Amino acid sequence: MVAAFRELRGWGWLGGARAAAGAGGPVECLGRRFPDEGARRDWYLARLAEKLREPGFRDQPGFPQADDATILRLSDPPWFTACPNPFLGEFVAHVGRPHDPDDVYDALSYADDVAEGKTGLSYSGEELVFIMLH
Repeated sequence: MVAAFRELRGWGWLGGARAAAGAGGPVECLGRRFPDEGARRDWYLARLAEKLREPGFRDQPGFPQADDATILRLSDPPWFTACPNPFLGEFVAHVGRPHDPDDVYDALSYADDVAEGKTGLSYSGEELVFIMLH
């Protein structure tokens, strides 16, 4: 899953377009250029570490009960952070576009038969027998 997401980051719409030099070459991330992926990661990790030291940042709802080192180790900013993502505004500013009320939104509701696939153990009752025997 992580490998698939890292591949998506290479697409221009995520702002992580790689130069023609290959994966080890220069990268662009949210409008900033870096000599390589490691430099990008180090720069954003340093910014995340600064945010973690801000007094009110940890007061947000949903903030994990973890120390800074754990949060930094689990994060790959700006794409993923193990806490509320402080780079979301920067991402929206770079990738988003202003709302145009004249844009026609034409999407149909999803309607499909969801009865298929209900032949697994959890639906058939065989699982209940297994649970009772243990």
